[in-house]
Amino acid sequence: MTLLHRWLAGSFFLGWLLKIRLQPALVESSLIIKILKWIADRVRDLLRGSWFLSWLVRGGCQSGTAEPGLIGTIFVRWWDRLLRFLWFLGDRARPLIDGSVLLSRPEAAVGLVLALAVGADLAVNQSRGSALAVKVCLLLLGLLLVVWRPTREWRRVSLVGKFLAWWNGYRETAPGERPGMEYSLFLVVAYCLVDYVLRTYSPYPLLVGVWDELLFILIAGILLVRVGLQNLTLRGTGLLLPFLFYLVVYVFLFIIKSPETAPAVEGLRVYLQYTLWFFVAANLLFNRAQFKWLCDVFLLVVFMVALYGVYQYYVGVEIPKSWYDSKVETSITTRVFSIIGSPNVLGSLLVLAIPVSLSSMLTSRSSLKQVVYGGVFLTMLACLVFTLSRGAWLSLGVTVILLGLWLDRRILWGLLIVAVLTPVAVPSVYDRLAYMTTPEYMASSERGGRIGRWTKTLATWQSAPATGVGLGRFGGAVAARYYPNDSFYTDNFYLKTGVEAGWLGLGALLLLLVAGIRLARSSLDQVDDPHTLALGLGVFAGLLGILAHNAVENIFEVPMMATYFWFFLGLLAALPQATGKAGTLREHYEEA
Repeated sequence: MTLLHRWLAGSFFLGWLLKIRLQPALVESSLIIKILKWIADRVRDLLRGSWFLSWLVRGGCQSGTAEPGLIGTIFVRWWDRLLRFLWFLGDRARPLIDGSVLLSRPEAAVGLVLALAVGADLAVNQSRGSALAVKVCLLLLGLLLVVWRPTREWRRVSLVGKFLAWWNGYRETAPGERPGMEYSLFLVVAYCLVDYVLRTYSPYPLLVGVWDELLFILIAGILLVRVGLQNLTLRGTGLLLPFLFYLVVYVFLFIIKSPETAPAVEGLRVYLQYTLWFFVAANLLFNRAQFKWLCDVFLLVVFMVALYGVYQYYVGVEIPKSWYDSKVETSITTRVFSIIGSPNVLGSLLVLAIPVSLSSMLTSRSSLKQVVYGGVFLTMLACLVFTLSRGAWLSLGVTVILLGLWLDRRILWGLLIVAVLTPVAVPSVYDRLAYMTTPEYMASSERGGRIGRWTKTLATWQSAPATGVGLGRFGGAVAARYYPNDSFYTDNFYLKTGVEAGWLGLGALLLLLVAGIRLARSSLDQVDDPHTLALGLGVFAGLLGILAHNAVENIFEVPMMATYFWFFLGLLAALPQATGKAGTLREHYEEA
């Protein structure tokens, strides 16, 4: 009964059952309760004894009583050998690195390579206009990285250093206490801004389509180098086994259902590539200050995106008529999309960021911080309203309700007040939501909207319910590129997955998502710092909002959003190690 009570207490949907008060004798003597308890005990013991399925139950395969089996033993042995090999290379390379001026300063080495490459390009090619300006800026940045070397003392006593330390709120990591912050991760949280700059101003067109893959390779390489040099261990976390199962399922589907290789490879990439960001984030988060900085830089980037979106609404940016029902919604003149290009994707980005800004505002002790976070929150909220994305609005409602239940009940009262005042204060929002309940909307949606597309999707799914029609062949961007005459956007990522990968692929995806959400929630339960916990709950609520938005959009097909989701999920999984004592050093691993 204790196990059942804990499971119900941690359930989003069944927690209300605990409020029902029954006589203890009635519960304990119930035959149904006894049968259910016996079944639960047998299933729990079975799962705990399985090396591959022990992650489904708390405490599985951790007491040392369960045997990992042949495959588990081989995997653990090779994992141990890999770590020891990286440590061996690190021990041999450390004297060489310490004795080198460049290798001991990685930022100087990067700056030198950047300056030499851009300088050679300027000498060979005659650049003009914006391309010349960008190259000159890159050259200056490279030179700055070479010559500028801020010391720890400078960061501690300078005005800039003092302000940054005050803003973050957590003390700086002392030398040797814990691995230092990994600054390359800031490029990940600034994904939307970096992508826009490269698409708009990059003098190197080849970087536009592959820069995120190159960034992943770079950061993964940095991770391996740090593992070797700093004697770290690689955290598989509780998601490693579900991910391996997910990987095997989709590789299997790729092999048996790939009549055309090119779309199948791109379709497989959609499902596998971005999940790897989870493990990068889970292994490169080392302290609370780093987590807060990553969240704050993310908020700063999204704030700039939202501010430009508000400006678009003010000037009345032109939009295609296909973005709304022009025959009925005559009051709509514009929908903002900022630098993202799509109102719905912009709305999903804001759904992720708004709970983070709200939790930061409510838990900040400084009045100045509350004003700043409040301004960021209101700007993002206004931009979300101006997107006129109903799916994003409803997803935000889910996140706000969850955040109110977890963090502060005042949020729920605020949501209730907003719901009451919306028809008067923002009639366009009320009209667009109310339009969904009209017969005109149902008829329009059945003709060419979501209902019609979902009906066709379900009909197609019935042709291959178990394994689907093949990856990259239906309902998304990949299919639209390869089969433009026979494809359409499903506007439901889960239905799209079902059609392409069948029940097998959809089940593997849902299992991975449930395992990831469960891992993030249990990680937050282990965080003892209230401010980090509140910030983590904001991130967690935003991630659940993205999952909700996927029910009406193909959000995970957008590289930016898929990267953000798995990256922040990895950060949440690493929070217990980042907020507690250092547990990633080699001596801790060898003692375990």
